[in-house]
Amino acid sequence: EYKTSSLCPKCNSAVRKNVKFRRSPRPWRTHSESIHGLLGCTNRNCLEHVWTPSRAVTMRYWNRDTLATSNMLHIVESMISGQGRPARFMRE
Repeated sequence: EYKTSSLCPKCNSAVRKNVKFRRSPRPWRTHSESIHGLLGCTNRNCLEHVWTPSRAVTMRYWNRDTLATSNMLHIVESMISGQGRPARFMRE
């Protein structure tokens, strides 16, 4: 589905790709690699729900599959209720 893995389901803002890096699990490689499938939302409204006084949170992390599934569920609920497909998931 169009844009289901590029918008945050909590705040509807765009998510960033390649948000975390790790050392390569292969011992002969010395470079770091991005964690495939991990996305991050930096919208302030979205962060208020995960922020705790004990730790400062700068990004809400999403697994790409979980993100797409949550957005597809929102599309289906909207269509069942008779409102049609949400505009943010439609091509221009």
